[in-house]
Amino acid sequence: MANWLTRLRKESIIRTNILLLLLGAALLLLYRVGLSANALGDIKWFIKVALCQSTIYLLAAWIIFRARSSRSTLLLVIVSQFCFDSAFF
Repeated sequence: MANWLTRLRKESIIRTNILLLLLGAALLLLYRVGLSANALGDIKWFIKVALCQSTIYLLAAWIIFRARSSRSTLLLVIVSQFCFDSAFF
């Protein structure tokens, strides 16, 4: 019984991590689109992109709030933050 619960919890953590990675990639893509929309001076498009980003942030926050805490998720966030910070700045 305990083995089954452990496996179920690991699968849930893996699904959560993959979903958070996909949401992060979508946010990165929208960030780049927002930069180009801002550079072109198209404020309506920029606002639409910002609203989409806000929705994705809300979804990611809800997923993290509902998911059980995991060290792998924390490690994923730290490593991805380090990679993206060094790539853009």
